[in-house]
Amino acid sequence: MLGFHALGIAPIGGFPVELAVVYEEQVVYAATEGFTTEPDDMPANIHFEGRLKSPPAMERSIIDNAGIGGAASIGFGSMELENSDGYYDGIVSNHAIDGRRVTIRLGDPDSFSYPEFGTVFDGAAEGWQLTEAGVLITLRDWGYQLEVPLARAYYGGTGGNDGTDDLAGKPIQQCWGVCENVPATLVDPLNNVWQVHDGPMQSVDAVYVDGVPLEPEYYDADLDAGTITPSVAVDGQVTADVHGAKIGGVYIETTADIVKAMATENGGWSDDRLDLAAFAAMNAIQPAAVGYCATEDINISTAIGELLGGIGGFRCFTRDGILQVGIFGEPEGDPAATFTELEIKSIERLQPPSGFYPPCWRRRVGYRRNWTVQKGGLASGVSTARLAYLAEEYRYGSAQDNTTRTAFLLAQDAPAVRSFFALKSDADAEAARLLVLTREPRAFYEVVADAQPYTLDPGAVVKLRYPRFDLAAGRAAKVLSVADNAAQNRVKMTVFV
Repeated sequence: MLGFHALGIAPIGGFPVELAVVYEEQVVYAATEGFTTEPDDMPANIHFEGRLKSPPAMERSIIDNAGIGGAASIGFGSMELENSDGYYDGIVSNHAIDGRRVTIRLGDPDSFSYPEFGTVFDGAAEGWQLTEAGVLITLRDWGYQLEVPLARAYYGGTGGNDGTDDLAGKPIQQCWGVCENVPATLVDPLNNVWQVHDGPMQSVDAVYVDGVPLEPEYYDADLDAGTITPSVAVDGQVTADVHGAKIGGVYIETTADIVKAMATENGGWSDDRLDLAAFAAMNAIQPAAVGYCATEDINISTAIGELLGGIGGFRCFTRDGILQVGIFGEPEGDPAATFTELEIKSIERLQPPSGFYPPCWRRRVGYRRNWTVQKGGLASGVSTARLAYLAEEYRYGSAQDNTTRTAFLLAQDAPAVRSFFALKSDADAEAARLLVLTREPRAFYEVVADAQPYTLDPGAVVKLRYPRFDLAAGRAAKVLSVADNAAQNRVKMTVFV
């Protein structure tokens, strides 16, 4: 049996400007069969109306049309409540459920207390729709809470480090990790103060005016405020090489640590909303130094997606609403489940995403991103090597296999990955890893199988054994998307072999 509860919010009274709006909360409890929690349960003595028409249909994925990872991982679902007698009419008409928490648990009230039910969904409602016979509720994961500005502060335009009047409302730039040639903002013209980062940072390694480096004795850096003050008059574009944000006094520069900090420090999430073991595992697999600079308004979700995409990573949410991260790679490790001809009801070989077919003969990965591309307006003293660097946004590490071009006449030179590595060696290593994944045809399957729903997650490894295709001997496969059908005890998966 499934138990469901959701929080709805309704405004009380009018909206006079001088008064704060008061809201009334109402929690909706429903289940596939009616039951009442015990006095010592949490919540206690609550009746669940037997109005949940069917188990929720839910789908989660870490794949899109182009490839795998980055910001492609989103979870959606829906559920319906019985309402042919109009039981919910007033609640739906007078309450807003958008963005409110929805928890769905699975269990047998004859054998377990409600808190012992297993959580199969902890996320948010996207909205509800009232029909003559029911209430349709659309669901989504907690990712929408990361779709908020990355900026922690904006210039007020009141002078000093608060910026000039023309900066009012502009986000204060943030730098994470190893960032080269980031733009500096003149916040205090009277005192010649330029800002490169919002808050404490590790170091300012070089300062440039129109591409020419200033000698260290000609500027002071306030690492707590993230500002630079040249001691000479400046007439031109100021940029800097920096080691960016320090969080709690600690400098961070790996993708996992920066993503975690963006969610917690900028997004306000607590550590208990993150799968810390998954973040630690990502650090172990990919410990390379990276650099990310937010020069304009951008939301946290986009920034995290870009960072993870740069290392072949992905994010998703567990069924109990915890943010996970991972790196897409070969299907390795112990399988979470095995599916044979007995369980598999249908299997279809799919057209691979464009990043996987035709196979790739070369992979390129960016490094040492230049955060201020400068092709003109530079001083006469800029060296030839520096001019070449400033004219390009990226340098590229690469790996290639010419035998793939011989075997596959349409083999592709895949688009370069917009990564943020500080070192060429790390970009080369990532390019080589990606080439192994994409230089030969890889099989993608859609599999419908009898299985206990709500048990598999994207990124899990399963074993497939089936008499067709290349699966007769059994092969490990990585789950890219999973949709649960609890009414039939089936799952539909997209997998990578």
